[in-house]
Amino acid sequence: SRTWDELQIKTTMEATLLAFLIVGLGTFSYGFLEGVGFPALETTMFFPLLIITQGLARIYITRRYK
Repeated sequence: SRTWDELQIKTTMEATLLAFLIVGLGTFSYGFLEGVGFPALETTMFFPLLIITQGLARIYITRRYK
């Protein structure tokens, strides 16, 4: 089937939002740590980090609904 039901859409959207919040706040915070001498974070790692975080968030959110 090509269509998703409402629960699949809801869990995917919640997981995506959670991933953006986690990665966004994490990279923003790490930017301040770079100012005090931490190594620079490669910008090419942001997208894979978002994908991994979204997958983990989806597992967490899906379990919450079961």
